[in-house]
Amino acid sequence: TSMIHEGEISYLTDVKSDKLKETVIKTSFTSLTEKIGYKINTNKLKSILKNLEFELQTKGDEVTVKVPSFRKDVAIEEDIVEEITRIFGYDNIPSTLPRIEKNPEIPSDELKLEKILRNNLISQGFSEIINFSFISEKDVEIFHIDENSLIKIQNPMISEDKILRPILLINSLKTVQRNVNKGYKNLSIFEIGKVFWKGIEFEEEKNLCIILHGKKYENWSGNTNFSYYDLKDTLDRIFLSLGIHYEVLPKKYPFFHDYISGEIVINEEKVGIIGKVHPEITEKLEILDTFACELSISKIEKYIKKDISFKQTKNLPTSSKNLSILVPKDYYVNEIVKFIKNYDTGNENIEIKEVRVMDIYEGENIPQGQKSVNVLIKLKWVEEVREETEIKVVFLNIIKDIQEKLGFTVRGM
Repeated sequence: TSMIHEGEISYLTDVKSDKLKETVIKTSFTSLTEKIGYKINTNKLKSILKNLEFELQTKGDEVTVKVPSFRKDVAIEEDIVEEITRIFGYDNIPSTLPRIEKNPEIPSDELKLEKILRNNLISQGFSEIINFSFISEKDVEIFHIDENSLIKIQNPMISEDKILRPILLINSLKTVQRNVNKGYKNLSIFEIGKVFWKGIEFEEEKNLCIILHGKKYENWSGNTNFSYYDLKDTLDRIFLSLGIHYEVLPKKYPFFHDYISGEIVINEEKVGIIGKVHPEITEKLEILDTFACELSISKIEKYIKKDISFKQTKNLPTSSKNLSILVPKDYYVNEIVKFIKNYDTGNENIEIKEVRVMDIYEGENIPQGQKSVNVLIKLKWVEEVREETEIKVVFLNIIKDIQEKLGFTVRGM
């Protein structure tokens, strides 16, 4: 038996008037032979294509190829090249070395600077890290980022991380957190990458973030924690290699410690930030004291001195002295460093070679509301070594002016 199904027959549609879409490829015989890598006679090229039922329209070197409707596999110039070589015979095309551009494109100055910074930091013992470019709303809350400057994305890779990072510091600190959780506590790391924010338009620039966490030494030679001054040393080495003079000015940021926070300035332009990560953040991430800075590679590039010259100096001895200076607890100690560095020794044969903050101490035997700053000063003979009393006079004058002009107490010499 058979079953009969009742139904309605649809109307027939005549499609004969619909034209099939033609594929037309515009190229030139020169372009085809360059891509083949071998000079095939133009008449031979025409013959191959016509035998494959391609229609050709030529004007000098230029050729327009109309692809037959049954060849849906041919859509671009490279497909035509493949057809020609298939018919001509791959074995008939000799092997040749690839063409090398004699004048390759010179990398941008920004890329050159990025390479210099990377090599400099690796030579200082730092390791490079790479993170995704996204942060979460929780990160925004922890780091107190201005929400009006943030750029949100509609299709995040990870559901929580739906904001483009405005600074590298956030994800770099998460890398510290992951390493600490795995037992790696002593970290000197850096990251280079783009950051994004919303100004008048959507903005982006390339930044460098440097982080120190844990101990500088943890072996037979010592057991010393990283400090702000270790990070400052790292910056000094970078800018010295670039021939750039910079300074750090006090400036508060919500993610840095109230008294260890500043902006990095070149020629009065802010090019970065530096400080000790705020204790509230390190506590939430369950990590130790962390020191970080972030620089704009895009802004620094224009300040690089293209020609850095060096002059021969006489290898004469130096004299060092440590001073302990009492200052208010909230005093920005870089002001003392600047004061001493710019000090006129009054002696053309003696110059100030180095001024460095070695330690800051608060606590027992220090008056309330004050801190003791230990500063190392190195003086150097310029032309010739003379009586040590001349060096002593300069040190005494520096101490006298710190007391009289700055109004601070010098405790030890």
